[in-house]
Amino acid sequence: LADRDLEMTAGAFGTLAHRALRILAKPDLLVVDDAGVIADRLSMSLDHVFQQAYGNEPPIAARVQAEQLRYRLDAFAPIHARLVAQGWHIAHEEQRIETTLEVDGEPFTITGQIDRIDQHDDGRYRLLDYKTSDTAKTPSQSHFKTVDGQRAWMDLQLPLYLDLSASLDI
Repeated sequence: LADRDLEMTAGAFGTLAHRALRILAKPDLLVVDDAGVIADRLSMSLDHVFQQAYGNEPPIAARVQAEQLRYRLDAFAPIHARLVAQGWHIAHEEQRIETTLEVDGEPFTITGQIDRIDQHDDGRYRLLDYKTSDTAKTPSQSHFKTVDGQRAWMDLQLPLYLDLSASLDI
């Protein structure tokens, strides 16, 4: 047995955000480009997933963190609304995919989960990965390092997403 956490870990905060954001893939929200409606639905989704995770009497620190997440979701709503108005729609969310690559001449199976795959009205796709850290980093900052004067991939998440998404004909 363990004492119940008094506050969310960074991972729990991210998981809560991901679970709340899943509402955006519901059929009735796929084409909604009204930021107010989106913010309201995200807020209701957050309330629902927070109650599922922490019950009817959550610790005060967790409640404060949930309200901080609500502010982030409110800030995200107009961004999502603008994307929908531009013709982007969620095609897949939390898509778990498996594919086999060749590594050193041998088959190597990888499994991954892509947070969100959007498709544009013109047929283009893009892969999105939600991040909830306090400090925003560009993909270059997160995934590349300079080693011996050369730029090198240090986090293979993005290139592996490309391999995984190919199995969906994306």
